[in-house]
Amino acid sequence: MVKKTLYDAVSVYLVSKFENDWKILLGYHLNHNAWLPIAGKKKLNEFPDDTARREVKEELGVEIAFLQYKPPRPGNQKEYAMPFLVTRQPKKDGTFYYDQAYLCAPESLDFTINEEFSTVAWFDENGLENAYPPIKPGVKFSAIEAIATIKKLEGEKEPGGLRGLLKKII
Repeated sequence: MVKKTLYDAVSVYLVSKFENDWKILLGYHLNHNAWLPIAGKKKLNEFPDDTARREVKEELGVEIAFLQYKPPRPGNQKEYAMPFLVTRQPKKDGTFYYDQAYLCAPESLDFTINEEFSTVAWFDENGLENAYPPIKPGVKFSAIEAIATIKKLEGEKEPGGLRGLLKKII
């Protein structure tokens, strides 16, 4: 029997705008003793979009809106969210997570934090650099990339679509 060495995972970088400043939500994960985005393993036959929705609902008790979609190809009946970042994350046991990171907005800021986290906090770019305990470099890089991506999307001149969605959440 071949040992599985690669696991599908999904990370959700939740963004919101506070006083004209984009921020990322991270949670202090008790098992990892680290600031992390909302994340989890993809279940068998589960689409990554559905994993993202499930994990945020389980860990924070809220629904999400995806901020990046690719139009469906002819013959597809559903649009799927586009990850803004895809990485291979090593685990302590020598296996890896194939992680698809999504940029989302919470539909409510009224969080019910589950037992995986001691707290959650919103970070701007400065806060990511000065957090205590410090944010791991890979998470910090991804969070800064998420903020840069949302700023770029916000500046697009495309009518409706993403720009319309952004107007609804900010």
